[in-house]
Amino acid sequence: MDDSVFILGAGASAAYGYPTGFELAEEIKNFLRNFLYDPKFASKEKADLNGFFNQLVTPLSRLEQFYDSLLKASTYSIDKFLENRPDYLDLGKLLIAYMLKKKENDYALFIKLKHDNWFAELFNRIDANVMNISKNRISFITFNYDRSLEFFLYNLLKSRSTKGDNDILQAFRSIPIIHVYGSLGCFPWENSCGIPYSYEFTPDQIKKMAANIEIMSNETETEELKAAHKLLNQAKKIYFIGCGYDFKNLNRLKIIEYAEGKTIRGTAKGIPLTLRNEITTFFNVEIQVNSGDGGKISIMRPQVNISLADSNDTIMDFLDKHVVFSA
Repeated sequence: MDDSVFILGAGASAAYGYPTGFELAEEIKNFLRNFLYDPKFASKEKADLNGFFNQLVTPLSRLEQFYDSLLKASTYSIDKFLENRPDYLDLGKLLIAYMLKKKENDYALFIKLKHDNWFAELFNRIDANVMNISKNRISFITFNYDRSLEFFLYNLLKSRSTKGDNDILQAFRSIPIIHVYGSLGCFPWENSCGIPYSYEFTPDQIKKMAANIEIMSNETETEELKAAHKLLNQAKKIYFIGCGYDFKNLNRLKIIEYAEGKTIRGTAKGIPLTLRNEITTFFNVEIQVNSGDGGKISIMRPQVNISLADSNDTIMDFLDKHVVFSA
């Protein structure tokens, strides 16, 4: 594959047991409601959680206030809620890390081949191994916090080779994976302080993971965004996978600026016709530029067009129909 960038939304991780942005907010609300108010909540589990939150220096009264505010804010994502409530930022990030860490199931990443395991499909299509992975010139920009892609790729390379750890790590690092809004952190094979991929965890690990999460409440151009802009500028093909095409996210990527004249394709499972039209219009929006003749303004339409897959197509269908795999 030649200079292909895959932009991943929450739907890209759904096949591996992770929630969408909307589902994550709902899961946090349901968890807090059950933990705080349901008398049927298992007493042992509640005692363990009381101890857990005490170690996080989070009193139950603070959780109750957070739950009440999140519930009544009626936002569609926890991120959107926290953008407007910086007073809850630290607690919100702890809860995000807590909920997502419980989803880390290594077995789920390596099953359902040829069904909905698109990680396996993609890397099998390019026959990825330690010796050739860097030649494919692919990269990933993700809006997700989870570490499923990194864990999958590293272990795939390790399991397909007799090379040593340094060679495997070098091959793994040749594939850029940029988390625009941060991630749950690195692994032990990347850093001695890394955290294993597992649904088991300690309060200290949750603290470390939460510290790596970024909630974009302003338009600061982070190092991650700069790295994403560089990848998009160099790309020849751009593929959106599992994205909801949030226009604020697209603007932060400066997608119109960097995508002109390039192949742009994206999944659209479950996206209604009205939103499809809005997405198409977004990519074809007219912009104003200086004409150069005395400061007058002229209107031009950039050569940016996106081809969306059918609303019934899965990610596997999308890879089969829309992603170009070079020989």
